[in-house]
Amino acid sequence: LKMILEKAMELTGSERGALLILDNQSQKLVYKVIQNINLADNSFTVSKRIIEDVKKSMKTMILNTIEENQTELSKSILNAKILSIICLPLIYEQEFTGLLYLDSTVVNNLFSQKDLNLLEAFTSQATVSLKMAAYKKELNRDIDLNESKINQYSQKSNLTDREKQIIQSILDGMSNK
Repeated sequence: LKMILEKAMELTGSERGALLILDNQSQKLVYKVIQNINLADNSFTVSKRIIEDVKKSMKTMILNTIEENQTELSKSILNAKILSIICLPLIYEQEFTGLLYLDSTVVNNLFSQKDLNLLEAFTSQATVSLKMAAYKKELNRDIDLNESKINQYSQKSNLTDREKQIIQSILDGMSNK
């Protein structure tokens, strides 16, 4: 996950970033990786409005040339003196799974259409990788659970040594995840 954020920042020249993933149980976005941001000092806040807009619309939001007179923007953006923001949804099979947030307090108009195209392709591949990793983790958890159940069954039942050997070889094959 860290590599995804670092590469996105490198591609765009942004100075700060965050990768937020949707928690399947709570349905809330969770900061998974942050770069050049100290969440502990409360100086960094991603606009909740931007996050909700991107989550709801499942569309990228780019804000460049952010100025004091833009009253429709969150005060947190203005107070943090953020000049450019790009926020991309992570979508897998038409389902929102998280978002990538990048910003700059140094450069106006940092994010271009070229950056957008590049990041959309990049986040698309990253989302597939994240989903595959989650599926693999879930599959491994299921395999471990089944192995545990089989071990419990074989210990409780009156199996011959040969039957135990067969079960063990099956378990060994399942362990080659």
